[in-house]
Amino acid sequence: MKAKYSFLREEPGFCKVLYRDEGKRVFALADDGSWGRRKLVFYACSRDGEPSHEIQMPPREDFDRYVEP
Repeated sequence: MKAKYSFLREEPGFCKVLYRDEGKRVFALADDGSWGRRKLVFYACSRDGEPSHEIQMPPREDFDRYVEP
């Protein structure tokens, strides 16, 4: 089974990891928690990787390379 989300790049300074789907749309897995507290959130993004709005987190098996920020 082919992964739905392909790893694009890590952006550690912004606490996010970018992915692309088959339609070339960009998504981000981001840590939106506060100091000492993790809160992973999945976002739909603009083409340049800016998070736009939160969407439901897909299962890990939908990623070709699951990386947490």
